[in-house]
Amino acid sequence: MVWKGVEAKLDDERHGLLWRLLPSWAHERLGGSVAERRERHERRRAAVEAEFDAVVSSVESLACRTTIASRSTDAGIQSLDVERERDAVAAELERARHELNGFLTSRPADDGDYVARDYLSVDELHELATLDRHLHRSRTFLDAKSAYDSWIADFAPAYEAFRADTQPLLEYQTYLDRVTRREIDSRLATLSADVEAFTAEHDASVLPESDRERLASIRETLRQVEAHLEGYNERFVDRQCREYDALFSDIDDAGNDLNREQRVAIVRDDVCNQVVAAAGTGKTLALVYRVAYLVAEGTPPHRIVALTYTREAAREMEQRLEAEFGITDADVRTIHSFAYEIAREAAGDHLDVADRQDLYNVVDTVLREELDTNSTFDEHYTRFLFHYDHTDPGETAFDSKAEYVAARRDETYTTLCGEDVESRAERVIADFLFTHRVDYQYESIAAWADSDPQKGEYRPDFYLPEYDLYIEHWGIDEAGTVAPWFTWSTDEYREKLAWARDQFHATCDYDLIETYEFEHDAGLLERGLEYRLLEAGVDLDPMSFEEFVDETVAYNERERDIKESLVSFVQNAKTFGLDPEDIRRRLTRRKPRQYHFGRCGAIVLERYNAHLSESGLVDFDDMIHEAIDAVDANPEAFREQFDHLLVDEFQDVSADQIELIERLVGSNGDVHLFCVGDDWQSIYSFQGAEVEYFVEFDEHVMPATRTRLVKNYRCPEPVLEAGNALIGENPSQIDKQVVAESGRDTEPQLHVLDGYTQEAYERRVGQYTADLVEEAIASGHEPGDVMVLCRYDAGAPFTDRIKAELERRDIPYDGKGDETYRPDSMSGRFDREFDPDAGASVFSVHQAKGRQAGCVILANVATGAYGFPAEKRDDSLLEPVQPIRTNTRAEERRLLYVALTRTQDQLHVLTRRGHRSPFLDKISEYVDERSVVAALHPEDEQDELTTMTAKVKLLWDDLHDTQHQAGVLEDRSGTIRFVSWANEDPPMVDEGAWYPLENVEIGTFDDEPQVTIRSDTTVTRLYTEDGA
Repeated sequence: MVWKGVEAKLDDERHGLLWRLLPSWAHERLGGSVAERRERHERRRAAVEAEFDAVVSSVESLACRTTIASRSTDAGIQSLDVERERDAVAAELERARHELNGFLTSRPADDGDYVARDYLSVDELHELATLDRHLHRSRTFLDAKSAYDSWIADFAPAYEAFRADTQPLLEYQTYLDRVTRREIDSRLATLSADVEAFTAEHDASVLPESDRERLASIRETLRQVEAHLEGYNERFVDRQCREYDALFSDIDDAGNDLNREQRVAIVRDDVCNQVVAAAGTGKTLALVYRVAYLVAEGTPPHRIVALTYTREAAREMEQRLEAEFGITDADVRTIHSFAYEIAREAAGDHLDVADRQDLYNVVDTVLREELDTNSTFDEHYTRFLFHYDHTDPGETAFDSKAEYVAARRDETYTTLCGEDVESRAERVIADFLFTHRVDYQYESIAAWADSDPQKGEYRPDFYLPEYDLYIEHWGIDEAGTVAPWFTWSTDEYREKLAWARDQFHATCDYDLIETYEFEHDAGLLERGLEYRLLEAGVDLDPMSFEEFVDETVAYNERERDIKESLVSFVQNAKTFGLDPEDIRRRLTRRKPRQYHFGRCGAIVLERYNAHLSESGLVDFDDMIHEAIDAVDANPEAFREQFDHLLVDEFQDVSADQIELIERLVGSNGDVHLFCVGDDWQSIYSFQGAEVEYFVEFDEHVMPATRTRLVKNYRCPEPVLEAGNALIGENPSQIDKQVVAESGRDTEPQLHVLDGYTQEAYERRVGQYTADLVEEAIASGHEPGDVMVLCRYDAGAPFTDRIKAELERRDIPYDGKGDETYRPDSMSGRFDREFDPDAGASVFSVHQAKGRQAGCVILANVATGAYGFPAEKRDDSLLEPVQPIRTNTRAEERRLLYVALTRTQDQLHVLTRRGHRSPFLDKISEYVDERSVVAALHPEDEQDELTTMTAKVKLLWDDLHDTQHQAGVLEDRSGTIRFVSWANEDPPMVDEGAWYPLENVEIGTFDDEPQVTIRSDTTVTRLYTEDGA
């Protein structure tokens, strides 16, 4: 009720029927007359009105004191002076609202029915409500403003720092690396969450316009940064490629430009950058131009370190940087040289490195001092020679169990005495008896025993006549089961065993010693045999080393290879960080050949380590570990020395080298890593490299931005297609399809060579290869533009044969290391004019890594110990010091891929008839198999005639009546028989003359290929070797 309502009620009472009917004394008794009551209410109204004015005055006074300019405008509230003590202002606002609400609900002292609100007019109540709203909004503003000021004071430093840090990105001044992106994303999320939390808790609409505008600007800035980060690096790379187009264009005399992928690889600047550079795609270009780009971007050259795999690669890179860009201060060196500098710096500049010859000297010393002394080394070395030829490949050396079983069934076993026995275990027994001077007879008839119609005469395995003692070796496992390659079933064999034992049970004149296959499998056969022989009273007189060598092996022929193996053993132990005790724990008697050699190798390693310690030397491989320790001791001291670390041939970097690289780079992103490599060219597992590190880079090294280079500018297209087909068979590799950009389509040539014996084949390879080298030189290639590659170098027959043949023909060549041959007409090694690259390159595929030539000849792409894939012994001597799998079938494919892709034009692949490499099956459609004698196969020429060029090597005199002529044809690849029939009127040929033979037929005679000269065969005499 308001005052008008009170007045209306008084009027209603005066005119009411009840009020008119009652006498006046009743009116007085009920509250007085109407006039009195009106007067009383009007007094109360006046009092309330006076109090209203006081309250309003008080509130308006507060409004003035707090600079509320108007009771009805937002502007006034927003202009509140909040510089005063906020708590005091808040208290006054609360007091004023309390005073206002208390006044409205106050009750006059003489009126129990009405409150002050009832005596106010509508306008007065509205005025009070407006004042209350203003007070509330003032308090709301004060709270919001107070919260905002406090919040912005905390928020602004982080926000302004964020703006400053992201400004270079908004201006495309830098690449956004992973570490920075992760940090920015985190900061952006935190800032955005802070803004959202504030606006959710506080009414930002009551803030002053300037504050509202600043809050909106913050929100928009954060949104813009978030949007800008999406696809940022792609836009940055595009801008950089355009900005540095002049640097990336016209890079050589032919006016070539870097392609898009090369430019992208160079410009990307993540914390870790992985460049997958297939063969011939410009790996060296990427490295050189990466350095040039970084320098152009402002990085001082001395803050850039580039690590290469070889000294030759380091020299090439240094020369190109200086010649093309005038950059001389970049630190370019091999990873071992870099490790040496770190280790030397940590050692106070005092660090001497062992020479390679030191290890050879230690090996010589151990052999000289330990052999024939009954020492531990002497014992194991002699036992190793005992097992030297026991290569015995296991099941893992075959592609299937069926192949393994078939091989075991066909396997032959020859003892040290040259006799053949029936099993590996029997060979061990026979050799043990021989080397311990125990006379024996192998499988002699035991005439005293019963014969059996089914089994024939009883022939025990070994008979020792001096002792009337027999030895039977039973080919059963611990469950009494025979191996799957046995011709006997398990039941048949057990029956034979029982029958044989019965023979001995029936007599007291002869004793039987039994051994078992499971003892041989466990490597315990010799020890068990020795114990049983001694128990039986057999005198054992072991040969000394000297006696053993004199009577059993051609030791001088093997000594060099054994020394090389011991050197490799120690080097591998060093590479993989294995100490002698580690090695001994990895050895097993199940592989006696490997076991005894490994025991010798562990002793040599101990002696070599002692030599290093006594001489104050550090081994080549120890340098890496020394460097790791140095960086661990003071990482920042080394990291602050450079900003960028480039690593070449990363697929061939070993685990400990990767560990050093990781230590140098760290995890904070201050040093950026740039790795170039190709998993298809990973061929150094024997030096500790694992291709998985490169394939699964993110998992094994660190997360990286990967760029693929797949445009090959080196090889003809057919060569590249052959390489792709070959390497495509490998599992676990980085997916890529390399494409040819050379513009050449020279087809690879496959030459199938003959060779009835291994020696004859080796000789033919030497001669044929020299012929191809001569042809290449005659066609315009310089000798230095010809490369001859073999699977192996040292100790392999093919490189030696080829070098000897080139030397005989006065063709210059360069071999491994410093090995060269120059004819008298050329400058020699010690002449000032000597050119180290003037000769044809002749070495292993490993030495060819990183090289190229116009003409490449691959010798002996065939099966065998020196072919592709090289036959690998299951119990390789180096296996105990190689914790990773080495020389796998996949790596052998990669090795051949590297060989194929060395050529810029011509490629000649030499194989052996009947021994072709299985890898050739995958590339056959991309090569031209030359029609040479050794390549002729009846199954390949069915229903077809062929053409060939050959010399008539021999005409036979004793012809059959049906024959017109018969004899032998020959070309450089080999020989083949030929015949022509009297009833067909074929053309005649002369002995010693060369002929192109068109339309000859290929057949067989005695399972050997034979050429038939038919009546429609065309022969054209070319010449004879005597000039006729």
